[in-house]
Amino acid sequence: MSSAARGEGRPRRMMLAYDRIPNGSLQDALLGWRCPELVVEWPRRLAVTRDVAASLHYLHSVVKPHQFRRR
Repeated sequence: MSSAARGEGRPRRMMLAYDRIPNGSLQDALLGWRCPELVVEWPRRLAVTRDVAASLHYLHSVVKPHQFRRR
């Protein structure tokens, strides 16, 4: 993991970049594609999905200037 601060003369904004996350992606974890024994129950899956959606909404709509990254 690494971090960077941007903005000369402006408040610092911190960002995190992950090189590699073991055990696959969030999609893998939620759907059990890599480790079926690690699959979480549906209420927890829904809670995680809601949290991710709320975070994306915040980054794309609330934060000024808008923050996003595309692959």
